[in-house]
Amino acid sequence: PTSLVAFQTDALVQTAVYSFVLIGNVFTSLQSINFTLTSLASFDSSMISNSNALTSLFLQGNQLTSFDLTTLPNNIQSFALTQNPNLSSINSASMPTSIVLFASVNTKISTANVNSILINLDNAGLSNGNVQVLGQTPAAPPSGAGITAKNNLIGKGWTVLTD
Repeated sequence: PTSLVAFQTDALVQTAVYSFVLIGNVFTSLQSINFTLTSLASFDSSMISNSNALTSLFLQGNQLTSFDLTTLPNNIQSFALTQNPNLSSINSASMPTSIVLFASVNTKISTANVNSILINLDNAGLSNGNVQVLGQTPAAPPSGAGITAKNNLIGKGWTVLTD
């Protein structure tokens, strides 16, 4: 298979699928992972770090509290952490440079996280992407270098939506 979709599964089913598929990179040809409304409380991205075919990862409507982008495969192009009301931290220190769609909507990440995401996307040098980091609780608009990165991305043809 090239896609894994888990939608509104109970915790036991989700854990079994997550463990079977991701531990040890069982499906190296997997191109897309989508866990929506699965009660997922954690996701160890290092488990998919060698998935060279993976281009999209969507974790929506879960119970994540943090996420580490630094161990994602560098070929990820689409990434979304939306409707994760407990998500307060995203480590984006060395996120994949191939991302052209990034969304963190309705989470609790800070202005510092927003700045880091925008700066890293800008530094990747890609054009015509889409980044959405809005709906944070509390609001987390970019500041300082984050505002500069946002403006740079817009100049490169990106759609950039922030608080």
